[in-house]
Amino acid sequence: MKVIIKAYAKLNLTLSLCGMYDRTYHKLNSLVTTVDVSDTLTIAKRQDKQVNVTIDGRKDVFTNTSSLARTIIDKFLLTGVDIDITKGIDIMGGMGGSSAILSAVIVAMSTLFNLPIEQMLQIAKSYGSDIVYLIKGGLALLSGKGDDLKSFVCKNKLYFTVLSGVKLSTADVFCQYDLLNDKQNFNHALLIDCLQKNNILLARKLLGNDLENSACVLSGELRQTIDLCKSLNLPKPTLTGSGGNLFILCKSLSQAKQYANVLVSKGIRAYSATSTDCGNQLVVID
Repeated sequence: MKVIIKAYAKLNLTLSLCGMYDRTYHKLNSLVTTVDVSDTLTIAKRQDKQVNVTIDGRKDVFTNTSSLARTIIDKFLLTGVDIDITKGIDIMGGMGGSSAILSAVIVAMSTLFNLPIEQMLQIAKSYGSDIVYLIKGGLALLSGKGDDLKSFVCKNKLYFTVLSGVKLSTADVFCQYDLLNDKQNFNHALLIDCLQKNNILLARKLLGNDLENSACVLSGELRQTIDLCKSLNLPKPTLTGSGGNLFILCKSLSQAKQYANVLVSKGIRAYSATSTDCGNQLVVID
């Protein structure tokens, strides 16, 4: 038996840092949405207890995937699995790709072995603060370490142009932020209302990321991309996560594609994306 599942990426529409936990973890508030940029996982049962993981045809070097699968197998006394991952989410782009894979492993193994997903959520939290959100997906406000979430209904789709940027280390970006401590104030209630009412022009003014200036200090190329958008009379792009991808909130899918085409013509890798209501999508159960 096998499951094929899409694991959707996320965009941080805002990212506000507000203090520390035990001088180790940053407290945050972040309005996020999942989008239809995805990794695809094929997960099949084995007859033995082994776990075999490949990414784009190569043996896995991301050990958390096999570690998570092994934890689930040992906890529930299951047989092993083969996990084949085809990447579609940019690596180190701030779009939650690593956590998206882990969320999909949890959903797929829950389906394969007929396990209640509720029993898996505690395991999910131990592997990453945003995995529980990525299992659920949609529009949500994350707080604390990113593991406290409040979901919101947004009946209309949201459209984005995503700009693939430089690969930035999360640790390096946060260290630079600690030096700058560059904070913004975000009106999440107003932003959510704008998104729900499809008031894109006002919503654009309410987006932002406390890590953006820190990321630009580390990468002159990132700042050049932001300046290029200005020179092309495009809306200012916003950093997602700890970077280095950027996004522009658009009025429609056609506008998102139009902006992407303009940027591609200038040598920027860009593509359109649409919000999703879920974090994972089961494609095949065989």
